[in-house]
Amino acid sequence: MPHINSMNTKRKLNKQQSKSSQLTVWAACFALAAAIALTSAGCSSTINEPGNNVQQTGQNTAIIHAEQQQGDFIYRLYTDKKKWMTGDTIKIIGELEYTGEQEEIEIAHSASPFMFPLKERNSNQTFDYLMQEIGLTTVLKKDEPIRGEILYRNISTVETGKMAASIREKLKQNTLPAGFYEVNGYADIFVKAAADDESGEPMRIKASISFEVGEK
Repeated sequence: MPHINSMNTKRKLNKQQSKSSQLTVWAACFALAAAIALTSAGCSSTINEPGNNVQQTGQNTAIIHAEQQQGDFIYRLYTDKKKWMTGDTIKIIGELEYTGEQEEIEIAHSASPFMFPLKERNSNQTFDYLMQEIGLTTVLKKDEPIRGEILYRNISTVETGKMAASIREKLKQNTLPAGFYEVNGYADIFVKAAADDESGEPMRIKASISFEVGEK
């Protein structure tokens, strides 16, 4: 009898161990599935198709982006949204990056190297971007871009009409009226041959983006 009881006890222990192992496996599987789900939820996707200047990060953020390389310089132009609404403070940013062989290079420019002329497509009205032509210099370090944001007080037009007047009024509020806009931005620089040398090469690197301003 003691022998039989011992065998029964071993069987019970084996069954308990089997159940415990199964529970451990199921728990591990559940934890792995939960981890995968959380990781997927936290990830953001980037869409950058050839010929498409819209980059989407995550679900609700779109960046209108254009890029142009000329020599050792890359110029980028972008804004945060494909569609703004009237009353929004519309941010448009220019970026310039040096990618040449030197560790740093000096450029000369006006009050800013970045220009942001505008055009409203429906009315075909153009707006210049005025900049003080003072001789400033900036040292660009390799692979470290500099950025400049649009200043609405620098936008001007000689055109007349209701749309032009409406745009002028909105510019005072750092925004634009409803319409479809194109920004033909550029970096306007003079690349000096050496820090103590006045000779060099003028360079204008252009790129364009477009966006909509909807009525609130």
